[in-house]
Amino acid sequence: MKRITIAIAALLLLLAGCSTGESTDEGGASAEATGDAAGVPAVVQPLEVRDIVFEKMAGKKVAFVPISASGFELTAQWGIELQRTLEMVGAEYTIHDPNFDVDKMVQIIDGLINEGVDALVLHNPDVGVLTEQIKTAQSKGIYVVVLNMISNQSADVFIGADVPTAAADIAKRAVSDCEATGGNKVAIIDGFGPDGFSIGANAGWEPVLEEAGFEIVSHQQGKYDPAEANAIATAVLQQHEDLCGFLVNWDIMALGAAEAVDAAGAKGEVGIYSIDGSSTWCAALAEGKVTASSVYHVPGMGVAAAVAVQHLIEIGAPPGSSRTVDYVPHVVVDKTNVDSISSACYSGQ
Repeated sequence: MKRITIAIAALLLLLAGCSTGESTDEGGASAEATGDAAGVPAVVQPLEVRDIVFEKMAGKKVAFVPISASGFELTAQWGIELQRTLEMVGAEYTIHDPNFDVDKMVQIIDGLINEGVDALVLHNPDVGVLTEQIKTAQSKGIYVVVLNMISNQSADVFIGADVPTAAADIAKRAVSDCEATGGNKVAIIDGFGPDGFSIGANAGWEPVLEEAGFEIVSHQQGKYDPAEANAIATAVLQQHEDLCGFLVNWDIMALGAAEAVDAAGAKGEVGIYSIDGSSTWCAALAEGKVTASSVYHVPGMGVAAAVAVQHLIEIGAPPGSSRTVDYVPHVVVDKTNVDSISSACYSGQ
């Protein structure tokens, strides 16, 4: 009996040592972070460590706030991967849709902070707009993971594409195609302008175009709206009959530009080059409406975000006490390799 009592006491001490600690007064994630208390024990049994993980994650509230969750395979894919992974380990997952309304997005995040969620996964529309929300969340014991659009205020974890390199790679493809036909004029359509993705894309493809001696005849913001991209492309094509291609920093906007090219009777003559590669983009590729894209691992980002949340909660370090930036891979995809690239043609399911 004495041995059993000692064994039970030792097990309780072990589990206590693995606890993430008590919540802060304001609510949110726990914050014990030193010594052997961080993470799981150095020596574990597979089933016992599983129980520890499920105990730490049980009932944890994780909220995803994308720029928009309405009808886009990109955010739908992240959402479903987050939901599957987090609910599997017992966390409570919710998604909140501001539908491109930045003021509403800020209100939603402020409400979630006041509610005392354990972790926020954010899709940042501007490098500075969520600065106070990220800082406040971390100060109240809430972990913050930012997806795709990096912010000036560091989250606990950022997960996204290496956008400058992805943009440079697709720009090189555009240059090669244009030079083969004697063209050297391109137009750029980026997102909002001051968002991390637009900043990264411009930093990637502009030096490539400059080095190749190409002329950028137009550089405008499509606001991640395919209709806006279509209007921009329509006007550019009317002004520049010798245009060789469009560089567009999101595949869905690229589809808007592609419709303009098709309507102008220039399909197959004016290339459409982009970043990202959803199933909708792949359908357009099969129809010859778009040319190539730097496809980054969107499904992997959703899983990575969920794993990052698990990691932060398991370690239990105070939010904001460590910060990492983590990149997923990308591949330039066209008709020749689309069927062999696993990250291409995701459907948000």
